[in-house]
Order: sequence, then C-alpha cells, then structure tokens
Amino acid sequence: MLLEEEKEIGGIRFYTKQLPATRGFTLFTRLVKTAGPVIAALGGVNPEADMISAIGPLAEGLKNLNPDEVVDLALAVMVNTYAVIPEQSGDRKLDINKANFDRIFNGRLKNVFEVLAFVIKVNFQDFFGDSSQQTASTVTETETPTIDE
Repeated sequence: MLLEEEKEIGGIRFYTKQLPATRGFTLFTRLVKTAGPVIAALGGVNPEADMISAIGPLAEGLKNLNPDEVVDLALAVMVNTYAVIPEQSGDRKLDINKANFDRIFNGRLKNVFEVLAFVIKVNFQDFFGDSSQQTASTVTETETPTIDE
C-alpha cells in the first residue's frame, strides 16, 4: 500500500503519494549520495525556526553540489507531489515539476525545504520511526488477486 499525505505549508496545501519501493530505494540512494552532506549539516537545525539559522549549515552542505543537480534532485523527490493554490477563481492544482516550480515557490524558497522535508518523511517514514503507522489516507496502487479454493 502506498501512503498519501497532505500538509499546509505557507498557505498552500501540498499532497504527496509515497513512491513504490523500487523507485523509493533508487531515490534514497541518490539522496544519500548527493545530499548526505546537506542532511548531515542540517541535522541540528530546527525547520520551524527562522531559516537564517540554517544558512551556515546549508552553505557547508551545499558547497560541493552543482546547483542544477540540486534542483533536479528536489524535483525527483517531489515527483508524486502537487500543490493546491487558493485563487479568487477557485483552487488551482499544480504538479510540482520544472514548469511549475517557479509558479509555486517564487518568493517562498523556505517552503521548498519544508515541502522536501514533508515528502522525504512520507517516503522514508521508517527512518523516522513511523513505519508502523498507516493512516486512513493509505491507498493501494494495485490489488493483488487472491485465489479462493
């Protein structure tokens, strides 16, 4: 079963669906390889605090990464995620992809980190001690047929 979660960040509702295990494992490997230094550097930073306190650890963790690679990795993490942006004419659903990234996050770069943390927690919850929790929003991607004898 694949978990689906939603969270409001910066006045926008974000929805994400857990990746299948093979895609998740591939992404996890890429995250550790590419973003390991960033994750390690941010380990002691409170994400709810002012991001100014994170500048030093972020600079240390990001110093050896190619900026284009960071954006590509962020998009890979958020591949099963979309935003619902409130507008006067009604809510607008936008998949998080290269075309919509600026529309969603212009002037809200702190939200990028918050959404990434949310999506990473949903996809890799067993690393955060939540592996046994399946909420009512759990869905199945495919049902396995059973044979009645």
